[in-house]
Amino acid sequence: MARRRSAPTYLVKRRGKWHGRFRHVDSIGQVHWPCHISPAPLDYRRSLLWAQTWRAEWIHAHELELRCEDEERRRPPTLGELLDAYAADCQERGTRWDRECSRAKWIQATLGRETPYSDLTPARIASWRTALRSGRHLSPRSLNAYATLLQAALNLAVRSGAIPVNPIRHLGKLPELRGMPEALSLRQVHGLIGAIEEYEAAGATVPLRGIVLTCYYTLARTGNVLALRWEDVDLERGEITFPRTKTGRRIVVPIRAQLAAYLATLVPASGYLWPSPRTGKPYTDVARPWRSLIRLANARLGPSEQIPPAQRLYSLRHSGISHLLLAGVPPQVVAQLAGNSVAVIDRHYAHLHDDALHRALAMADASPILEPHVPGIFVPGGEHESTN
Repeated sequence: MARRRSAPTYLVKRRGKWHGRFRHVDSIGQVHWPCHISPAPLDYRRSLLWAQTWRAEWIHAHELELRCEDEERRRPPTLGELLDAYAADCQERGTRWDRECSRAKWIQATLGRETPYSDLTPARIASWRTALRSGRHLSPRSLNAYATLLQAALNLAVRSGAIPVNPIRHLGKLPELRGMPEALSLRQVHGLIGAIEEYEAAGATVPLRGIVLTCYYTLARTGNVLALRWEDVDLERGEITFPRTKTGRRIVVPIRAQLAAYLATLVPASGYLWPSPRTGKPYTDVARPWRSLIRLANARLGPSEQIPPAQRLYSLRHSGISHLLLAGVPPQVVAQLAGNSVAVIDRHYAHLHDDALHRALAMADASPILEPHVPGIFVPGGEHESTN
């Protein structure tokens, strides 16, 4: 004999009202004992009709809720839900999310927040990267950072059981340029600085003049320059302090004359040196105005001196270090200004040392002091010794 899913309703009269109760086994096997009180005093016959109606409505609403929950469980999670879960996990673990937050917004804006995760196939992500590269002129490194963030969010969803498998786990990365970014020549740097006036005349709001001058003349990284505060700038002593750099060190850099002349035109205030007028916080990405400045500078430069559109703002740091070394500044001084060790300077800029060494030896060989008059060994300040 099959077990009944719903037992008859039990009615108990208390204080002039009927209290109904029945046993129900739902479609997933859970047992329930719903209880309810009649809305008004009823006689026994009317109470039976009320109890039957209430029981039918309760069972219908409960089974409908179960079906909706089952459909919700079977529905594949969307891209926005996975990225929200990844953001919550990063904030809980205390990892850096401020830079990833802007990337996550761009991913949702370009791929669609309501896109099911099952639609994120390698072919779609590859075409998405191609569209970003042609539309926003992003470098392979930036595109790989977007894809890495997306893979990390999907991997977290797999570990938490939200999805069975990462659909883009085998997505390859785009080839990146290895090593340090290419340094700009002095003429290219002067072209960029000269194009700032045209850039500002077009009504630009991003203070690119101060950012470019500070990156080049202080040898600082882009993130440290964007996060500068007025209390870090001491115009009387002629120093700029970077409280915490990539290596965890506090660096004090003298303000060079070209940068000091520009900072003297500004009105000191409190807070950030170049805040965003929209948020009041430092800029996190100035790639778009930087590319506009490159286009204006290329219009001033010759065909052989064109700056690549994918050149990063970080290359100004590399260029400043290179130009100081070529000018004969000792590597120890350059390493202190850049916040690196001498070993790092030697490893990344050894070719510049070689060029300066060859140029110095060529100048020494052209000097009449070292010109040999007789065959033999030249002893500085002494006589030529014969080899016989």
